[in-house]
Amino acid sequence: MDPSIFFLSFLPDDYDPHPWWLLDLGSNHNLSRINVTLRKDLGGVRFIGAIARAGLSPNFTENLPCGSPATSEQCKNGAVISFLCEPPRTARYVSLDIDTSMPGVVATRAYLQLAEVTVENVTSGEGAALHVYGKSTSQSSTWDAHPAYKAIDGWTYTYTHTDDYDPHPWWLLDLGTKHCLGRINVILRTDLGGFRFIGAIARAGLSPKFAENLPCGSPATSQQSREGARIPFLCEPPRLARYVSLDINTSMPSVDATRAYLQLAEVEVEEYTSGECAVSQGVCSNDIGPPTNGDHTITNPRSLSYNLINYTFFGTRVDFSCDPGYTLHGASSIECIETGYNNVTWSDSVPTCEDYVCINPNPCQNGGTCIREITGDLYNCSCPAGFSGGDCQTDDPCMPNPCQNGGQCMPQGNTHECTCQNGATGNNCQNANANTTTINIVVVIVVGVVLIVVLVIVVVCFVKRSRRRRRGGRPPAVDRGRGQELIQKKLSNVYWIDTHQASTSEFSGPAKEFPRDKLHILGQLGSGSFAVVFKAEAEGIIRRGTNTTVAVKMLKECATPNDQSDFKKELRLYSMLDRHPNVLSMLGYCNDKDPMYIILEYVPHGDLQTYLRHIRTGTEPFYLKKEEFKEKKDLTPTEILTFASQVVRGMEYLASKQCIHRDLATRNILLGQGLVCKVSDFGLAREVAEKSQYEMKSQGKVPVRWMAPESLLSNIYTSKSDVWSFGVLLWELVTLGSHPYPGMSSQKVIDEIKHGYRLPKPEHCSDDIYQIMKDCWQEKPEDRPDFAGLHTTIDDILADAAGYLEMGNLNTDDYVYLKPGQGSKSTTHSLTCSPTGSIESG
Repeated sequence: MDPSIFFLSFLPDDYDPHPWWLLDLGSNHNLSRINVTLRKDLGGVRFIGAIARAGLSPNFTENLPCGSPATSEQCKNGAVISFLCEPPRTARYVSLDIDTSMPGVVATRAYLQLAEVTVENVTSGEGAALHVYGKSTSQSSTWDAHPAYKAIDGWTYTYTHTDDYDPHPWWLLDLGTKHCLGRINVILRTDLGGFRFIGAIARAGLSPKFAENLPCGSPATSQQSREGARIPFLCEPPRLARYVSLDINTSMPSVDATRAYLQLAEVEVEEYTSGECAVSQGVCSNDIGPPTNGDHTITNPRSLSYNLINYTFFGTRVDFSCDPGYTLHGASSIECIETGYNNVTWSDSVPTCEDYVCINPNPCQNGGTCIREITGDLYNCSCPAGFSGGDCQTDDPCMPNPCQNGGQCMPQGNTHECTCQNGATGNNCQNANANTTTINIVVVIVVGVVLIVVLVIVVVCFVKRSRRRRRGGRPPAVDRGRGQELIQKKLSNVYWIDTHQASTSEFSGPAKEFPRDKLHILGQLGSGSFAVVFKAEAEGIIRRGTNTTVAVKMLKECATPNDQSDFKKELRLYSMLDRHPNVLSMLGYCNDKDPMYIILEYVPHGDLQTYLRHIRTGTEPFYLKKEEFKEKKDLTPTEILTFASQVVRGMEYLASKQCIHRDLATRNILLGQGLVCKVSDFGLAREVAEKSQYEMKSQGKVPVRWMAPESLLSNIYTSKSDVWSFGVLLWELVTLGSHPYPGMSSQKVIDEIKHGYRLPKPEHCSDDIYQIMKDCWQEKPEDRPDFAGLHTTIDDILADAAGYLEMGNLNTDDYVYLKPGQGSKSTTHSLTCSPTGSIESG
């Protein structure tokens, strides 16, 4: 190699949207490597994603890259980065630019700082002369005694000559077998006619019809076409070929069609000896698998076919079929087809196999549920009340029960038959036994008396509760627990969450190291200052053979050592937590190398703050269908207090694990399937198993409006400081996502809290609910309830939620709602983003 230094220093503007640098070598060179030395004192990170190119076009984007883009590991201050051109290529122009759209490249910070650029020229070559003596030749016409084989006889003073009046002269060499060709060298006649060769084209390929083969290099120029000149035509990349040809494009400018003919003293062919002809771009992916509930058959798998230019695996066909009971949706077969030179792709995507037994359409009528048998095309229908028959096609003659006096009804086609009880008679058991009638009368009297007594008790309780509500007093939240026995009696209430069912859902078992190659990134969900979250598919993370949609959190390339330390702490914190229905679950992690991944449960319905504000403003959330959203115009008191109950359950669990969240707010509560609340975003969370409090030593942005006085003034965090934050979260819930302490700056909030100010009671909120908030906002942490007590208190009032909140009286004009991107003087941390991509804001 003969390296040459062409440039010493370069620095484009900081605000260049697409920085680039270009070097014109002045003439063609056979280049193999571009070495770039970065500035020693600054800016290595700016070079991430840089691309080196070399080629014959001054428009550098038309030239192919050398090697791969620069990585963060390479981009160190003063580093020497090599870009290898494989195979070596003929080039006049060398360039460097940065792809600002690449992941990990910060567009606002990307620019070039090049201390030195060197270019290495190939001097030894990678080709060997291919012996062509005796091979078959032909040409378009022959003048005098100068036949086609004279161009490969090894003598430069003999030559082939086409006729003067040949309208399109050409010469063709058949090598007999396929070879990997890298260069065609043409030697012109020494005594006459160099100018006749202007516009000549050298081609190589697999077709005897030479016009179907692609050219090697560029047409011969007037500067090259001198008497006795040796003109090289470089095949880039080297290609598999059997036929070599030369012809003149007489339609090109500066070509004299009446005087153009071929006078070839000698044609030499160089075979590429280093490596193999590149075919990577000409091979369709062979990992194309069968559809779920189906199979596939590959015809001619990975056998070589030829596209007359280079060999590719095109022509391979895949046929698809579905298992019994499923129908094919999509192409029944796909083929590996050409889309350009040395470039192929599958003609279509893999189809799907859908259950035609129960889906297309549902055979069960009148809202029946189709249950498919394990094998075959059989199914059963589970009919709703009032319908019967194999397909739920008929009204159930026994709904409602026509049999009186306790008679049992048996369907008989479209009619029924009654089996009478207790001596009753008649077609519908309408004639009751006299003794039974007397007993029934007694039973009715007893039931009536019992109902009256119950009614009196209910009225008395209601009056007592109303008086207590008017007085505005209630026992503190910490004293209102009743124990698990009472909670178990409320299983029939709509707000109850079946924690057993949730805990035994598909997300079960401890998180563990997960193979990176089974993680397929789909697209970015969101990003914060140092982390970015992607939506992904994980193969077998829940059960073998099944892909699960997950959220993958990873550090950005620009993350500092402190950011990396916090990320590892967050991973350790997730690892110590078991699965809980109201805490976001970590499903796995990739910790074997950088970048580290935290694989989280994918939660499709966004964060609670956004949901509340959508309900309040009437705008359409992105995660609900239009018809679903139109039916959901408000939230009931039961739904609001259910959200509060779910958050408390999650925080009660975290507190039991000695975990302090430090940023509890509606923006950090995610909504899962069925709008179940999940506490998330442990970017600021800390484990304090060895002591009950955490003192923050470092400086950073903090969520002022949700913080307890001891946290604001002394940087001390405990589980009781999370209880304070829950009081603010409960205020957010009641006001449908309003901004706490509206109109106050962050410093004003701190000053007011220090002097005893608290958020005011919303007019539509009962004294009981506001008392819970005030209990959470007690000055001394020890005077605040714990999450276990809050759990019991909130569940107690859920039975009569409508009596505690009157949402119809909510005046939205009384509260501030900051839209995304709207300025706020509140301060919040900006170091994490939620697994759904929602970014924290004040």
